Amino acid sequence: MTIVLIDTSETPTDAEEVSPRKGADTSKTVRLLTLADLDGRTRAAKRANEVLETIISERGGRDRLNMVQLKSAEAYAVLTAMIEGIGAGWLDGQKVDANEYATLLNARRREQQVMGGPEPRDVTPGGNLRNTLLAERA
Repeated sequence: MTIVLIDTSETPTDAEEVSPRKGADTSKTVRLLTLADLDGRTRAAKRANEVLETIISERGGRDRLNMVQLKSAEAYAVLTAMIEGIGAGWLDGQKVDANEYATLLNARRREQQVMGGPEPRDVTPGGNLRNTLLAERA
């Protein structure tokens, strides 16, 4: 088996082949994919990318997230697309596995805990409660 690793920081078409373990089956090639490797045309991929971009935006941008938070955000986005797909199937009358659905919900909750919530925003008119109170006193 040949394992192809993709360095998505450059281009998805650049791949490095890694030598298989001694005695491993070399008749198959495994390509490790990331969200960046997908062409994004499926509804699920579009939804996962939409959720990911919303999460990143809510947290002030990609540069405000550390690697663990970013990878948790990616996992959260994929889990959300999977959960929505199963939920839509059930609502459409399809038979779904309730245990699988609950497992995905729990996994998503754990990813949210690792990722952390967005920083609270100041929604006070004028941008700052202290300044608003001081302005009222003047």
